Amino acid sequence: MYFYGNRRGLYTFWLSFGEEKALNSLPNIPQQMFQALERSWKLIKGSFKLIAANPTLFVFPVLSFLSFIAFLFLIGIFAFPALFLASEEQIAANLQGIIFFGFFLLLFASPFFGTFFAVALSYETGEVLKGQKVSISRGIKHSIKNLKEIILWALTLFLINILQMILRRLAEKYGGGLGRVAGNTVIDILLAGWGFVTAFVIPIMAFEDTTPFASMKKSFHLLKATWGETLVGYIGAGSVLSLLLIPLFLLLFVPVIGIIIIPILILAVIFISLLTQVFNTVFMTALYLYATEKDAKKAEKYFDKDLIEHGFY
Repeated sequence: MYFYGNRRGLYTFWLSFGEEKALNSLPNIPQQMFQALERSWKLIKGSFKLIAANPTLFVFPVLSFLSFIAFLFLIGIFAFPALFLASEEQIAANLQGIIFFGFFLLLFASPFFGTFFAVALSYETGEVLKGQKVSISRGIKHSIKNLKEIILWALTLFLINILQMILRRLAEKYGGGLGRVAGNTVIDILLAGWGFVTAFVIPIMAFEDTTPFASMKKSFHLLKATWGETLVGYIGAGSVLSLLLIPLFLLLFVPVIGIIIIPILILAVIFISLLTQVFNTVFMTALYLYATEKDAKKAEKYFDKDLIEHGFY
């Protein structure tokens, strides 16, 4: 028997021919895959440990949601008086334009507030790994410094949303039954690929003075070096968190208990949604910092020492 794998002993191979050179001919892909999984697991554990020790990080996604609601309220303050004072003829003539304008405004506002507070959260994660305490005001001030880049990135996401809506509309109009399903499936795959390729954009914007286009290029470069870890963090942890809701959904179908469980389910969905947002940002920030060998003096408090010292290169 010959040992083949990383130094912690993830797996072994039995070589039937007993020749050591057969071991040397084995591909490195399985070894790299298991090493990536091992690093991913360490990063996931460290990310949750960091979040548990710094619950203030949850404030950022909450502020993102509240800011969007406040934005809707402001639109209502300005829109309703104008509609109230206008005549029926004026409203009828301009209603379609008003609806389109409001719709596009909301399509921009959602990624803007999401990006603004995600950058603040990513920056504060970096500060925690330097030994600092979370500061909401410091994170927000940092996002304000990067407001131009945040607006440009929000515009990019806005255009992506418009494009995917147009493509879905075309698939529904010209694709027929099977064509519509196939078209929407292809669009979903492309959007997932887009999210995967741009997974590092937020931490890059948080720690580097760069344009959105340059951030996308660097994100793709980092992805090539850490694709295994990124894939596990991008898909795996979120999926596991979502699975926690299944027992609560099943209880909805139980008489009497189903009525009681509804408010609990709503709170659980909100909490897991917030936890997923915070985890994704913390995980990708930690992965970015280690992949780029940024300074993280107090990272050993949350992450494996061997992972910190050796990074990914």
